[in-house]
Amino acid sequence: MTAQPAENRTASRHTIKSRDDLSDRQSVQRESRETNAVILRCLVVSLGIIWGLQISLAKIAGEDVGATSAGLLLMHIFLATVFAAFQVTKGQWFVPNQREIGFYAVSAVLVNIAPLWLELTIAPHMSAGLLTLISCMSPIMTVVFVLLVRAEHITWSRVLGVLVGIAAVVVVLVPKASVGDAEFGWTMLAFVLPALMAAYGVFMKQAWPRGRTPLQVSTGILIAGTVMLVPIHFTTSALPLEEMRSQYASIPLLMLAISIGFEFYLFALLIRLGGAVIASCADYVAVLAGLGWGFILFGERPDAGLWLAVGLGLVALWLICRQRGTAS
Repeated sequence: MTAQPAENRTASRHTIKSRDDLSDRQSVQRESRETNAVILRCLVVSLGIIWGLQISLAKIAGEDVGATSAGLLLMHIFLATVFAAFQVTKGQWFVPNQREIGFYAVSAVLVNIAPLWLELTIAPHMSAGLLTLISCMSPIMTVVFVLLVRAEHITWSRVLGVLVGIAAVVVVLVPKASVGDAEFGWTMLAFVLPALMAAYGVFMKQAWPRGRTPLQVSTGILIAGTVMLVPIHFTTSALPLEEMRSQYASIPLLMLAISIGFEFYLFALLIRLGGAVIASCADYVAVLAGLGWGFILFGERPDAGLWLAVGLGLVALWLICRQRGTAS
């Protein structure tokens, strides 16, 4: 048998080694993808739990101090300070241009000031589970807005998702309207919450500041909200400083502000790591978490109608988010 030349044996060893190295790299990449998937799932669940908890905290804070300009200003000062310090520490501080300032001002109203005021006003008069379900319908209303302005392609999956979402709304409203439930008016007002978030979603997609990260945008929105609330509070309150001092020590208000801070951070992190589609999956968790927190903190027990509405709402979210995922 003819002996194999030395250079061929060396080449063979190099080929085998290269294959082994490639296999090792593929194995490491596969393990890394699996680890990242687990991390993303944990972040989605955490965000959903915090979203669900936020409504219950708003219910407690609303009963404690109500919806006041002082409370909104204190929360914005706290959050803006924390996020600005984080940006400075990371060396990501920025100076917005004139167009960005307008974006941050509009966003502050749509995503912070108006929704927080509504939550603190409405939450004490509704069950936490029902309010969480309604607030998580923003993806459904986003599709309605998109279809109305023809901003994106219309698909049957989205249309069906909207129809199922409407069915969930009917299941919630009709029984309350028919028996003259005192919660009916508050329930109707609660639908402004997802409408505001949907409007912000469409606005954000069209006007997002170029080159800014989600955390930078969150910081800009919080600072803009703080700047806007200062004159509002000092012109509408008879005793502005005394009112701020009286609410400064409100534990429920502080806990609500902390939950909002974690929500902003986790949402920005999910957007960066997994994209908007992954982040939107937290709505599924939030609906169930809202029911769970309502039971734990207030002893709420959903009736059959609410469970049906929850089921329809989850199906509607799945149809819409599934379509977004396919498009992505």
